[in-house]
Amino acid sequence: MLLYPRLRLHSDRTDTLPVAGYRSRALIDVLLVAAIVGLGVPFVTRERSEWDAVFVRTAGHLLAGRDIYAQADGYSYPPFQAFLAVPFAKMSHTANRIAFYACNLVCLFCMVRSATKLAGGFAIPGAIAGGIFAFHCYAHQQTDVIVAALVLGGCSYFARGKSLAAATLFGFGAAMKCTPLLFAPYLLIKGKPLAAMWLIVIAIGANLLPDLVHRPASGTWVSNWFELYLAPMARPDYSPGIWASEIFYNQSLVGAMNRWTSTTWSVVHHKIEVQAIPASMPANELKRLLIGCFAGLGTLALAAIIRGRRNERRIAWECGMVVSAMLLMSPMSSVPHFATLLLPGLLFAQMYRERRTKYIFVFGTVLLLGALATNKDLIGSRNYTIGLWYGSAMWCAIASFFGCAVGLLTSVKSAAVLPLPIQEPRRQAA
Repeated sequence: MLLYPRLRLHSDRTDTLPVAGYRSRALIDVLLVAAIVGLGVPFVTRERSEWDAVFVRTAGHLLAGRDIYAQADGYSYPPFQAFLAVPFAKMSHTANRIAFYACNLVCLFCMVRSATKLAGGFAIPGAIAGGIFAFHCYAHQQTDVIVAALVLGGCSYFARGKSLAAATLFGFGAAMKCTPLLFAPYLLIKGKPLAAMWLIVIAIGANLLPDLVHRPASGTWVSNWFELYLAPMARPDYSPGIWASEIFYNQSLVGAMNRWTSTTWSVVHHKIEVQAIPASMPANELKRLLIGCFAGLGTLALAAIIRGRRNERRIAWECGMVVSAMLLMSPMSSVPHFATLLLPGLLFAQMYRERRTKYIFVFGTVLLLGALATNKDLIGSRNYTIGLWYGSAMWCAIASFFGCAVGLLTSVKSAAVLPLPIQEPRRQAA
């Protein structure tokens, strides 16, 4: 007699996904040790540091009772980041750098670990793109590795069915740079309204913490930030893409549209100069075009989530779309923000390794080449600037978004595979 156990379909959860083997884990350890030894000394001794010049200095203004948005330090972020830098502002210069470096290493480890678990393995080709963008975080000494660790850690928790823990990490990421708020509608689509609300509560609540250190003359720090940087976007004359940065550094879809319609580039004395030209599109028309693009991205994402095949990597593909859309739809996405593309890169590498799918190879190649084009030391300063003007990093996010959507729609569907039949043991003859 043949016995067949009851069949059980796979769920969206990925905690049963095979994790990286011994060799992959050893390789990750080697890379982390190399990063600690090879990058630690220049990180600590570097003279120019955006962490010191912007974040730590702004934390000092907060401690001294000054207006953090009225200084000449270029701080344009939500106030929560200034609050996080308060302990570092009380340290000596060297201790501050060492502590911040240690924080970056921990977050880098968590980021790689979360992405590896979601993708089902670690592969060098898939990690190169995310690694290049993470190196930009190291070079500029910004906080993007911390944000990436929070976002990818939240994705990992959600894949294991822990929606509130995931929303907590997404919320703290949103408190730092807003764009992870895009996970709130994603959680609603996935039937997690409580988690979506909790994400928003965390994001707002964290930005009220700086008021405990020092309150502004009027309102709260987060309301002042909103009035200074977000409210002007609703004005009819506001040109999308304008932020506290050079226009060619803005690699979001918003920044690209503004750059392509209001600037050009030319070679002057063997250097690339970006020059302003009369806008070829009025601000209102540009806004309508961008709204149409965002609506198209949202519709495609929704269709892919609804129609996507149920398999072990379903949540990973969906989160890959969200982190890519975060970069494309943000008012400002600089190159270090793209470190979250480590997840799509590893997903593409794993899928190509398993199935040799041609379209995944195409999307992965665009992602890799775009990331390499953001490395000034590799391609030279002139090519680097030209690449940024054409959106070298932006095309990485576009390839990642569409690659994850197609991967979600075409991945091998988990099926109820019959196990090998189990036979009753033969009775021995008496």
